[in-house]
Amino acid sequence: MNELDAELVQPVMLERPVDPARFGGVVRPDKTVRWATDELEQVMQMRGRSPDTWPTPTALPESLDQLAKWLTELGWDDLTCLARREELAVYRALSAVQPGLFADRIVHTLVALRRCLMECKRHEEALGVVEELLRLSETNRSAQAEAPDARYWRTLLLARLGRDQEAVESAAEAVTEIRGRLQHAGATSASFELIHALTAYADRLDKVGRVAEAAEVSAEVMAAWWRQADSTVQFLQTVDLYSERLVRSGQAEQAHVRHRRREGDRLDAPAAPVGGTAESSRRSIARCRPTWTCTLPVTTTALTSPCGLRPREDRATRSAVGARPERSR
Repeated sequence: MNELDAELVQPVMLERPVDPARFGGVVRPDKTVRWATDELEQVMQMRGRSPDTWPTPTALPESLDQLAKWLTELGWDDLTCLARREELAVYRALSAVQPGLFADRIVHTLVALRRCLMECKRHEEALGVVEELLRLSETNRSAQAEAPDARYWRTLLLARLGRDQEAVESAAEAVTEIRGRLQHAGATSASFELIHALTAYADRLDKVGRVAEAAEVSAEVMAAWWRQADSTVQFLQTVDLYSERLVRSGQAEQAHVRHRRREGDRLDAPAAPVGGTAESSRRSIARCRPTWTCTLPVTTTALTSPCGLRPREDRATRSAVGARPERSR
């Protein structure tokens, strides 16, 4: 097998055992192998031939797409990456002849390629794919829809590659982009997307030693979780993390969280505006008066929700949250 052939899926590559622990199909593995073999045979009949000779104008990349799906079910992610790269190359060749016609399919293939590269832990290559998606998002609508996920994966991949400062910048950019989008849409409170982006930003700041700034962002996350329904556990976990970051940043006196609340009040707090700051988030929290008191060390296993309300999660979650605290006198 020459170097060129090694970059394409070949029949001999399918002559390998299927690992039951990685097999994701719903039928017998041997059937999936046969389907993959049949699909590869169709691919080989079209390779190197003009698109005019294919059964349809997109027959080859569509066969490669189906082949990649069978290979993914078999758990052969290294071969899936080969199939996806070939599919991407074919779409690019078609797009060179008919510019713009296959842009959406290129985006779809890039997303699928990023997924299998990450399964193979080929993070550097996956980062290159994510960067291309973000470049395409400047002009392509399908890529724009994928851009939020791409920003998330860029931050994660940079962190996994040990490029921590770049990961901080990427996380900050993601937060800024989401804030701008929400403000443009007239949103008055944080979305789950923004909450998760802020959480990632705080984690990246913490990683590079900017703990005080991480605590500031955690305060905003805390206020945002409070505003969300059925998010008691997430709120308490953020309280725990916020307090711990305050202590590590030399602000132990601010880590004593004391809130009071009259019985019967709604479990609701004014959230910071989408474009607000962590300080405004803390003021929003302070205006809410729950009936529980917590002083460091804060542990989520020892707390339940304000006013003694239990979260509406499953039994395991309720067990983890713990007993109801006494009300403030």
